[in-house]
Parts: sequence; C-alpha cells; structure tokens
Amino acid sequence: MGFEIARNEDNNTLLTFDEIRKSDDLDNLRYKLLCPTPNCKAHLSYVASIHPYIKTRNESEHSDFCEYKKDEGAKEIIRKKAKEKILVNLGEADVYARLDDLGDDLYPNRVKKPRKKRGKKSNKTDSESGDGVQLIPGENGIDINELSSDKKRFVGPRVPKKTLTEFTAQDKGRIFKIPAKLLSIEKNSDRRYYLKIKSIEGNKKGTLILKEAFFSRNIQNINVFLDFLMNVVNEKKIEVKVAAYGTLINFENRDFEIFKDYGLRFFTENKGVIRKDSLVLFYNYYANKKFN
Repeated sequence: MGFEIARNEDNNTLLTFDEIRKSDDLDNLRYKLLCPTPNCKAHLSYVASIHPYIKTRNESEHSDFCEYKKDEGAKEIIRKKAKEKILVNLGEADVYARLDDLGDDLYPNRVKKPRKKRGKKSNKTDSESGDGVQLIPGENGIDINELSSDKKRFVGPRVPKKTLTEFTAQDKGRIFKIPAKLLSIEKNSDRRYYLKIKSIEGNKKGTLILKEAFFSRNIQNINVFLDFLMNVVNEKKIEVKVAAYGTLINFENRDFEIFKDYGLRFFTENKGVIRKDSLVLFYNYYANKKFN
C-alpha cells in the first residue's frame, strides 16, 4: 500500500511523502523509513518510479496493534488471489512446460552428461567422425541426459515447487508443482480418483484427487486411460513418477486437487531413457507394451 507519512528511523520524527520525495538526502533516507504508527518496527521503502510511492519493505511485518497490519494483510490476500487466478487459467502447453522442468527432482541420482567444451568446429562429417549420428527419441521420450537443469526454462508466472515434506499450513489453497512417486490409485467413481503418492526422498505420503474439475473438458475415453494407468500402477508393472500441478486442500493429509486433466505429467524410465507423458500419451505408448 502507499503511505503518505513515515517516521525517520534516525530521529523518530514524522515526515510527509512530499518531504521525503524532495529531501536532499533521499538516497540515504529512503532506507531509514519506519511505519508512522508509534512503536511499530515495520520498515518502509521509498520506491522511485514515474509515480513514486512508499510501501512496506519486503519481509518486514507490522506489529499486531498497528492499524496498517490489517490493510497490508488484505492487500496480500488480494495479490495472492489475483496470482492464483492467473495460474488456474494457464493453458495446456504452459502447464506442461512447468511440469517437464521437474526431471531433476524426480531423478535426483541420475548421472548427468558433462558439458562439451566450446572450441573450433570440426570439419568431419558424421561418417568420418566414427561416432555416427546420435538419435534423440521423439517428443514423448527423452534421453536421461537431456533432463539437465541447465536447459532453458519456461518464462512466465512462477509456480512454486515443493516436495511433500516442505509444505506448511499456510500453503493451503495455493497452487504448486509437486514431484512424487505414484504408489497406487483408488477409483471411487467415473468422476473421482485418488492417486496415492510418496515423496521422492523420504516417506511422506499424500493424495492427488481427481474430481469434477479434472473431467471438465469431457475428453473421450478418459476413464479408459485412467483405469489403464491404475492397473499399471497397482500391479506394479513399471515404476511411475508424477509431476503434478494442483492446489493444496488439506495440509495434514497432503491432499491436492488436480483441477485440469493436463495437470499431471507421468515419468517412466527404461534402459536409461526417461519418458514424460500426458495421460493420453501414457496409454497410447504402453497399452500394447509387454512389461517385464
């Protein structure tokens, strides 16, 4: 919020916004401003811009008795709700771009391919080099070494990533990216599934809940795809890891609602190659595969 008055930390005197803005010592004064409420220790910052203003400094909080605390809290709630609205409305490609970024979290012990040193380009052709042409799997399968965290990341609204052990009660109602192992799946009805998950490292467990919002796009045969995934996971035919994009609805039980059918990305590994699939692509690839 914008303050019209502030206290000088050096001498505890009150200064108006204009006095601060026109001060000859603004470069020094801007970092020595306190909340105007007596005895409140919240630090303020003068923000120089086309339309300058004074705001509460990041990570600084007003005292419980301060009249500005309630206003600041209301402003923060509005900001969070506005951000969550943007995140809820992200498109399929935007969500997948964020979930695909969790490869390092899902496979923390993998051996990374060392970077090649830049140097003079060789004039050898593929046939002359003796190494042949390196074949990279298609978009549904990627080499395990291609999941390095130094790859270019998606630019856009930031979605926090947390493992199951990192959540706090204050996270309830917020959207996160969650990397986890998929343990089992329970089906309550054609419009409700419970995906039981476990932290990649440690034993913390949780549940990804699929209900009405997940089925809102009415994708044909989506229950066939989910039932197939349930069979693969429950029969332990292959280890499946999941990158989820959802809202924490119960902190104690680590329950998350997955509100989009594309809010899940499934990772599997075979012979050093990691696949990252949507629900549909997981079915298309594995439906006719023989599991060891």
